[in-house]
Amino acid sequence: MSDTPLLSVRGVHAYYGLSHVLHGVDLDVHTGQIVALLGRNGVGRSTLCKAIMAIVERQGSIRVKGRETIALAPHQMARLGLGYVPEDRAIFPGLTVEQNLILGQHSDAGPKSWTIDQVYSHFPSLERRRATDADVLSGGEKQMLAMCRALMSGPDLILVDEPTEGLAPLIVEQVGELMAEIARTGVSILLIEQKLTMAMRIADHVYVMGHGQTVFSGSPEQLRADQDTCKAWLEV
Repeated sequence: MSDTPLLSVRGVHAYYGLSHVLHGVDLDVHTGQIVALLGRNGVGRSTLCKAIMAIVERQGSIRVKGRETIALAPHQMARLGLGYVPEDRAIFPGLTVEQNLILGQHSDAGPKSWTIDQVYSHFPSLERRRATDADVLSGGEKQMLAMCRALMSGPDLILVDEPTEGLAPLIVEQVGELMAEIARTGVSILLIEQKLTMAMRIADHVYVMGHGQTVFSGSPEQLRADQDTCKAWLEV
């Protein structure tokens, strides 16, 4: 693992108008890692993703591959190799699975960009549904499509916000396996997740957020052993 993080967040603040949501967040993601960002609803995890992608007003330092990006726009963040799968998945209804994948391609696609054939090779269940309207897919299939569409742009890192929300337990495990498979191809993942069991199983590193700040950083094993943090910031 390189000493220089692929993504380095330092002292990041974020705002919705006059509402100050993030209060100096620190976080790193290294190449090839799955990093899980845990915490209760409302602590700012989704806002951090939006701050990284420049979707909300942000201050502080966000470095991608060593380059400071705090002044960049969303499309510029994407061109640096960041993919984003929002909580609502943003699937295009009325278009087929394959048409949704095509929309993920960049006009200036580089050598890291996935082709449709590569997606189908890794995820044959999508090939079987290639001509199916995306709006009739199951929740798990839509999540798979959303993540694979993000791969079409050739990202180094994908930010995935609550991918298992509303899914049955068996499908949750399948989505976890999907993310592990994506990571094995060399794409890093920053995962926001409520399902602790799945997140802790696939993550290489874990952060816990509370009150708009990171309150824990360590391995899944270290978090399991830190009962004070679990009780204070994770248990309902």
